[in-house]
Amino acid sequence: DATLVAGTAALSVTGSPVSLTGLYPTATRSAAVTVTNTGSTALQLRVDALTGPATATAFSSSLTIGVGIATSATACTNGSTASTWTGTFASAPAGSLGVTLTAGSSAIVCVSTTMSASAPSTAQSASAGYTLTLGGRQP
Repeated sequence: DATLVAGTAALSVTGSPVSLTGLYPTATRSAAVTVTNTGSTALQLRVDALTGPATATAFSSSLTIGVGIATSATACTNGSTASTWTGTFASAPAGSLGVTLTAGSSAIVCVSTTMSASAPSTAQSASAGYTLTLGGRQP
């Protein structure tokens, strides 16, 4: 016999976006956000989408976005958090972050932006915004 149990799936995200000010080739900027499972069922955290500028620029084309689970906000911003997912605006497949949040629990998610070592000089000190969509999937 199987039992069907209803539940809700919901995530909340708090924190500040990554500042790309002064980004130069090989430099990485990181920011920590807290993701909380506000639903009643466990959810596996994942990256659902990465959306960059409508028109690619030398700057946006030279960026790699990384996402990983940090032990603390400091571990994220000091560069000691490894990315479990990476993508560019040209190629950003959805993927798991390797952690499951039970109802009411939280994780510190580290979002990093790195400029390629081969970025053209026109890319340095430019700017672009992007949207990273995090989601959850029932295990």
